Amino acid sequence: MNAYQDLARRLHELKIVCYMQRDDMMVVARELPYYPTSNCFWVTHKNEDWFISTFAPRMYTVPRDVDIFQVCKECMESSVKAIARIDVEIVERYGLKLLSSEEYQRVCKS
Repeated sequence: MNAYQDLARRLHELKIVCYMQRDDMMVVARELPYYPTSNCFWVTHKNEDWFISTFAPRMYTVPRDVDIFQVCKECMESSVKAIARIDVEIVERYGLKLLSSEEYQRVCKS
């Protein structure tokens, strides 16, 4: 089972919808179809690193010692609608790092 499948299985147990939008991008959503009127965001797993992206778009690096499931769960619980940025409490609790526009583009292109 790959990393995306494992995460999707765990989130599905919480009634959170997940599906692959691209080979390297999984949508995490409260409902389908996903729109900004309901909470949704994206996760990417590259080179053993997880990234979480919002609608703004803002992309955050998730430290390797942090369980991406917990981050996704708390982000989903943080709002009924799509989030433009991750709550500062979640960012601080898990040590998420907001990427610059240049870093964001590098992740998306790699």
